[in-house]
Amino acid sequence: MTALFPQSFDHINSFFDHVYVLSLKRATNRHDQLQKNLKGLDWSFFWGVDKIELNEQNVLDTGIYDDSGHRSLKRTHRSMSLGEIACALSHRGIYQDILEKGYQNALILEDDVMPNPDADAKFRNALVQLPQNWELLMLGYYSEKYAQFFSILQRQVYMLYHYLNIANWQKVERRYIRQMLMQRENEAWYRIGKLVGGHGYAVSRSACEKFIKLQTPIVLQADRIFSHLALLGDLKAYGIKEKIFGLSKMAQTSYIEYPDLVEKISSLSGKSKTRRISKVTT
Repeated sequence: MTALFPQSFDHINSFFDHVYVLSLKRATNRHDQLQKNLKGLDWSFFWGVDKIELNEQNVLDTGIYDDSGHRSLKRTHRSMSLGEIACALSHRGIYQDILEKGYQNALILEDDVMPNPDADAKFRNALVQLPQNWELLMLGYYSEKYAQFFSILQRQVYMLYHYLNIANWQKVERRYIRQMLMQRENEAWYRIGKLVGGHGYAVSRSACEKFIKLQTPIVLQADRIFSHLALLGDLKAYGIKEKIFGLSKMAQTSYIEYPDLVEKISSLSGKSKTRRISKVTT
């Protein structure tokens, strides 16, 4: 597959101190295609942690991953898979690299990313209204909800569940539920609500510091930390209205999941030392 929309990235290149593309050394089938998809963008690979280098007992014994902390933080109580842990470690590694290199900001892409048509022009137009206090910019994301009738009604149901102790919603803070819908900041940006996606986002130094603190040890999936901190009021996070990054066909093959090990990690987690976390996300 070749890039469908050859384009320049002058404004993106000049705005960010560095552009990282997260990949695995063994994901060679993606590397050549990335060179085509991202032609014109100034970027470099960041080699992530591979799940095949981890094992379920070691991540608990060494304190890399806090399963009790994760399950106290999540409403659904599912343990993270080794792939999710490796992915979270990889993103944390980028945050650490940003701080060590002295970058003030950086754009982070995953290796299944695909720039949308006119990405640079859309970014240039959005920059005019970019809030100066930004810490996180979501430039590609999905599963978001907007302030429309059904979503507003759904939010009210979740709040009712919170008060009635239904489906563990009582563990989710009310302010998280109140802020879970995308909110208009201006014509170009939203204040983010509950969303997912780590394939295209930008961070400031202060965001890196907050993410590293939250994720040492790992307690959440890489893209769940964004909404978690933002909806609790601890992060200035904005989503671009005209998304500039989507997913390529390479996203159909995942290097993350090890679903058969999720229950095994859960069964082993009772042997590990854990920290207590009070804030809960969904």
